[in-house]
Amino acid sequence: PLASTSVATIRDYIPGESAKHLHWPSIARNGKLVVKQFDTGMENTVWVIIDMNAESHVGDHVDNTEELAVTSAASIIKSCSERGQSVGLFAIGESHYSLTPQRGNEGLNRCLLALARMKASGSVPLDEALGFWRSYSPSSQDSNMVVITPSINSDWVNTLKALSRQSGSSKAVIIDPYSFLDYSGSIPAVQQLQANDIQAFVLGKSDDVVQALSQPTRFSAATLFGEKSQILETIETKREILTTND
Repeated sequence: PLASTSVATIRDYIPGESAKHLHWPSIARNGKLVVKQFDTGMENTVWVIIDMNAESHVGDHVDNTEELAVTSAASIIKSCSERGQSVGLFAIGESHYSLTPQRGNEGLNRCLLALARMKASGSVPLDEALGFWRSYSPSSQDSNMVVITPSINSDWVNTLKALSRQSGSSKAVIIDPYSFLDYSGSIPAVQQLQANDIQAFVLGKSDDVVQALSQPTRFSAATLFGEKSQILETIETKREILTTND
């Protein structure tokens, strides 16, 4: 049967959510942003989108951003599934993964199996992958999105912002590449996400996954942007060392 769109309750608006479900009568009465919470359907649908572009990932054969991205995706998918939400998975790596959102153990196991097979050997940048997701996933409209990436390139933030206007709420999990490179620096995408009211969760090599995903990262306006050319040079040097050792 088709999912019901009946309103179950009204709840506080979360920054980054689509404005299409705002409950204007309540806003007019109370002067507070609130949204309609539905019984079932798209409000309970979550898409987990993982950046599997090879150029985004760093690390060695044991500790690397790919492994941490997959681990965080598994944690999020399991948590959403246990809350009764339909969860879908999208990634473009060595293969194109587009698993339609599904509830229950069957949907959970299907996603976990795909994550176990997934390799960060793709050639599609995250901003393009997000566009493919929107085009090829018919259930993407009004869905909630969680984007997972170690990319230091922030071009994808504007794409995510545009998708947020058409879909449900958007969140981003940033896998900190510096924690795998012995190099400290800030990540421009985090500040841009914050400026656009999209929650960002930063996860480093030594962080506890559950704890890191429980609170969004906040930066002050005074936080300096990393020097992109220096960062890219460092990452490229690390890749050359790994290639030489293979």
